[in-house]
Amino acid sequence: MKTIMPIIFLLLTVSAFAINKYSCLFLDIEPSSLNCALGEITGVANIWHNDALLSYSNPALPALSEGVRYGFTDNPWLKGSGFEGIYYKSAFWNVNRDGFAVTLPDFFQARPHGVLINYGPEIVTNEHNENIAVAHPYNKAGVYGVAFELPAILNLIDDNYTFSDKFHLAVGINYFDILSNFDLQYIGNGELHKIKGEAHSWNWGIVTSGKYNLDRFLEFEAACGYADFNFTKEEIKYTLSEQSDIISRHGTIGAALSASIPVSFLKLPPNLKPFLFCDKLLTMTYLVGNMDTFSDDANIKGNGMELGFFDTVFVRNGYYKDEDCPKVGGTHGWGINLHYKNLFSYSYNYSSFPGGNLVNRQTAHDHNFMLNLQEIGKLALGNL
Repeated sequence: MKTIMPIIFLLLTVSAFAINKYSCLFLDIEPSSLNCALGEITGVANIWHNDALLSYSNPALPALSEGVRYGFTDNPWLKGSGFEGIYYKSAFWNVNRDGFAVTLPDFFQARPHGVLINYGPEIVTNEHNENIAVAHPYNKAGVYGVAFELPAILNLIDDNYTFSDKFHLAVGINYFDILSNFDLQYIGNGELHKIKGEAHSWNWGIVTSGKYNLDRFLEFEAACGYADFNFTKEEIKYTLSEQSDIISRHGTIGAALSASIPVSFLKLPPNLKPFLFCDKLLTMTYLVGNMDTFSDDANIKGNGMELGFFDTVFVRNGYYKDEDCPKVGGTHGWGINLHYKNLFSYSYNYSSFPGGNLVNRQTAHDHNFMLNLQEIGKLALGNL
């Protein structure tokens, strides 16, 4: 079985996506379990959480979050499909100060990465079906990015410039440093070769939002975002191959509307304010997304709704529709955000969503941490 590795890669990617005209389809896996529970592709306009993993779906989002953020996920991929021992991992850092943010991969891993799919050990056989080697294939991409919020930057440049804190506009760009490693492959005549491809791609995104307060009783916020992956149409070429293949490319547009009851609704006395750990009592958010794969395939659609209680407990439900895969069905999940206002937080998110041809359902979970050093410093100085 000389082509065991290409067959496995083809099955695992085509089973999860309809975008099979492209290479490096592992880049299209959504790392945020929060987004996966809300229709997967709606994250392009999801501005309401401080999770670092959200920055993957739209490079502009880190500019709207706060502090130092770290998020990671480590999930079995396509469990129950017959291909066991496959794991999808992602890990990013976001750092934001005064509206300028950077995104970095996790350098502390054995294989530093932003996203990584490890296919586990695979036996390589020759034309006589004899075991001749063990391969360790994997795909990974380091994720590097910068983003800035335009009103915040203008405020920083000009002290006389003022802009309402109810309006936000951010742009960002990400760079993917890609390694697609088939490892050992038998090509005949007793020859084993290491097959791999190295490449890079660029992604950009934009997001805007606006708030409206109905006295102290109700707060509305709307957001709209767009992200274009591999807009420079970069390609990857593998060892011993004469052909280059275009890296996965798509553009996603999304919109969202949130309605919340703020803490100010309670009319609490000022001496109790330091004991309030949240800003909102109840939040309801609805999100929609539409992904253009720049191919003959139909656009992928998603939508989701989230209910939040005290900025701490979240229940999520949605729908994902990729007819050409086919990968169609409901998405759902939940999350817990342990925090004190916007100073620090730890969040855990769980999701279940359609798995494609090889499995009926896929599950995922992630962990996120946030520490707002700038606000903690202001608080400490104010108490001196």
